[in-house]
Amino acid sequence: MPSTTQDKNGFSEQTSKHLENFTAINPYLYTEEPAPMGIADYGIGPNGIPYETNRTSYTGTVNISGISTFNSSWPGDSMGFQLNLNLVFINSGNRYVFWVQDVALLNTTSREIQFLDNIWNCSQPQSGMLNSSVTGNGTVGDSSGIGFYYYVPGNDPGNLVDLSYPTTVTLRMNTSLDASGSPQVNFSYNDGYGWVTYDEVVFTFANNVRNVPEFQVSGFYYKPDNLPMDAEFIMGGPGGGSDTQDMASSVSMMLDYWNGYNYQAVSNAYNFGSNTAEGISNVSIASSPASESGTPVISAESGSGALDMAYNTSTTGFLNLSSPNLPSGQLYINTTVVPYENQGANVTLYSGTYNVHLVSGSQKMSFGTVTILPDSVTRITTVSSYWVNFTESGLPSGSYWTINMSGILKSSTGNTISLLLHNGTYFYNVSTIPGYSAISNSGKLSISGAPVSIKVKFTQIKYVLNVFQSGLPAGTLWYLNISSTEYNFSESDSLIIQLPNGTYHYNYSTLDSIYSGGSGSFRVYGSNITITVDFMKNGELVVISGINSILFLNGEKILDDKSNFSIYIKPGTYYLVDSAPGYYAYSDFFSIRYSSALTLNITLKAMVDYGYLNGTVNSNNAIIRANGMPVAVSSGKFNETLPAGRYVVSIYGDNLTPEIYSLIIYGGKETYLNITTQSSVTFDIQGHITPGNAEILFNGLPATTNSSGYYVIYPPAGQYKASVTESEYMPESYNLSVSGNISRNFALDLIPARYALSTYGIVTVESANISLIMVNNTAGSVSISYSSDTSEGTMLIYVPLNNLTGSSVSQALSSRVYVNGYAISNYTIAITGNYTAILSVNVHNGDPLIIWLLNSSLQAPLPHLNNAPKLISPQDTGAYLALGALVAVLLGAVALTRKRFL
Repeated sequence: MPSTTQDKNGFSEQTSKHLENFTAINPYLYTEEPAPMGIADYGIGPNGIPYETNRTSYTGTVNISGISTFNSSWPGDSMGFQLNLNLVFINSGNRYVFWVQDVALLNTTSREIQFLDNIWNCSQPQSGMLNSSVTGNGTVGDSSGIGFYYYVPGNDPGNLVDLSYPTTVTLRMNTSLDASGSPQVNFSYNDGYGWVTYDEVVFTFANNVRNVPEFQVSGFYYKPDNLPMDAEFIMGGPGGGSDTQDMASSVSMMLDYWNGYNYQAVSNAYNFGSNTAEGISNVSIASSPASESGTPVISAESGSGALDMAYNTSTTGFLNLSSPNLPSGQLYINTTVVPYENQGANVTLYSGTYNVHLVSGSQKMSFGTVTILPDSVTRITTVSSYWVNFTESGLPSGSYWTINMSGILKSSTGNTISLLLHNGTYFYNVSTIPGYSAISNSGKLSISGAPVSIKVKFTQIKYVLNVFQSGLPAGTLWYLNISSTEYNFSESDSLIIQLPNGTYHYNYSTLDSIYSGGSGSFRVYGSNITITVDFMKNGELVVISGINSILFLNGEKILDDKSNFSIYIKPGTYYLVDSAPGYYAYSDFFSIRYSSALTLNITLKAMVDYGYLNGTVNSNNAIIRANGMPVAVSSGKFNETLPAGRYVVSIYGDNLTPEIYSLIIYGGKETYLNITTQSSVTFDIQGHITPGNAEILFNGLPATTNSSGYYVIYPPAGQYKASVTESEYMPESYNLSVSGNISRNFALDLIPARYALSTYGIVTVESANISLIMVNNTAGSVSISYSSDTSEGTMLIYVPLNNLTGSSVSQALSSRVYVNGYAISNYTIAITGNYTAILSVNVHNGDPLIIWLLNSSLQAPLPHLNNAPKLISPQDTGAYLALGALVAVLLGAVALTRKRFL
């Protein structure tokens, strides 16, 4: 890239593809123009089958008949031709990837051409380069804090000259080891002035290289900067990530590699690149044979274009020449000359028929008409041919591997690859398989009148994972679990594990309950790695109870038969129940953080006459309350001590359908209840209530509340009546429609001090400015007559539903109220945690009769025609009348909870 701006930087690292599924990378990082347009080998063949190649030399050739581009930000309407490759080598066991660029900048107005090179370190995300690690004619510059190498030559032959059209320009990069054994890349060009090598760059830091550096193409995986491992020769903007527009052009482009005998066109190609940020628009790309030679060529002209595959082996094949007795010469395909050496040649051609002959010195040999078939090798030779059989071992069954025999690629998912070759000397290499190394992965073989067999043994490469822990005291036993299968224990501060390439998920923990571990993931990719796992000290919960009791946290029994205790728990929100036989259960919910401490002082109140509620529930997520009192659940079972009496038992929880049961607890006896809950989509209703120790019920389901004023409940969608009550406060009732999570706060007003309580049987009346005449209750109804000389004030009537026959929570919430036989509507009904119904109505002057029907089947009373009540609208600030049961006794028995955040 001819600029000081990093190309397409900032992608997140991506895991390599597994060989077993043969899934190729996605080359379409660009999806439309402007894009780098030309010719690119992504290592992807027909039907998306990936492959991998390693070469030591590439050329990019462009034939220009004419070209005009427009770029408003660069003078002279400049554009660029880029040969972009990925250099790979292993040094001291570490894999390095460098993106190398040989670039020709062309001013399409003056036709002046200028050459330059760039090198970028892609070995790890955000890697850079240093002047101390590389030598050449250029230097290391800075791009957004990342070092990159570049060189712009001066008055070299053919540089900074004006071209005459038509013309041909070729860029070339070679790689090898220099005399000291360090990787080297040579940058060259030829624009009619002969070959000029203008820069020789040596990676001096790499002094322990175990293999020859190569330009790698792989369709299996991305390089560490998450860009494709491709080879590309493209046209685009002049630099700095700029784009240009094709105004008028007529060019053809070729991308060739050295196969050990000759330069050969890549066998599969797309018409766009992906590694560079410079692009071009309004260019139409087509693929066709180069004149009569049949060699694949990309043609470009101005016009609407699309990104696509240019050609592949579904339309091209290979011509293989073996000439052991004619070691060098020229191979003629129709009228095109292919120079060759090392006793052979390999050429990529479109399918078709060609006239082929060979010239070597004074000798000439004709092969007549030769037919090339798609995805096939047509062999010509001066001698007989024999089988060469490669047999692999060590790869997982079904793994995809490839042999490159002097430019001929053959792949297999079996353990044998066979090639039919003529007598002669051949060079071969085995494609790199990520995570594996091969013995005899490259070499030279000779065929002399007999078949040849070669064994290739793959071994899985493992790298060192160094794991260091922090946060635990010295000598504490801890472990690391990798991908749920491998446990590794240590009592020191570190672990050493050997793993092959791959992405791994892990969790770590310790048997010491004071500390918590965690989880994470890492990627092994061709080198050793180090991770650190941090242990955190849990929060400490101190419970001071005074008597031996059982503690439950989130439905799990934690401690049994202890009065004072301390435990460490992980950060989070907990629902606590403390229970003991013969005592009222205590409940709480609280939050705790790492390295914090919370002390709960609990006083359990003794019962006089009590029995037992035993049973099972099929969900550990269930919250059970009996008349508002908590029932501890552990492993789906409960055994709670409760005062003798009638109870409404409610069951609810996150993602559970609420249930309500009625039952009687007898003194000294057990009552059994087996509950089967149903799954349901529920929502969170939560908020704050004032006073903090008030109760709130939704259709009779008690929410979890505490004295800090927080509450939470998990009902399914539907219509709900929220009842908010507390002793000495006016009850309130609200209608709620639930179809999602709701946050709602409620506040109660104090009952005026002048109000007095009067109890008649199970009915309690609280009001002022009235004289009660009669209070009566029958099956499902309550009637009250009184006298008053004012219409100011509120009457509260309390009725415990457990002691009232012929009614229920749902009946009470939908009950009807009549004054002197006339139905009224300005009243409210609330339900307390111990299932006492509270009716609030306006006080009327005179001698009214109130009838409260808590059973829907009861008939309305006949109206007193001459004594109709004066109805007060809800907006009137006058007094109300209320009906209910014993406030202090009936509301005060429900256990409270607390919420703390640490």
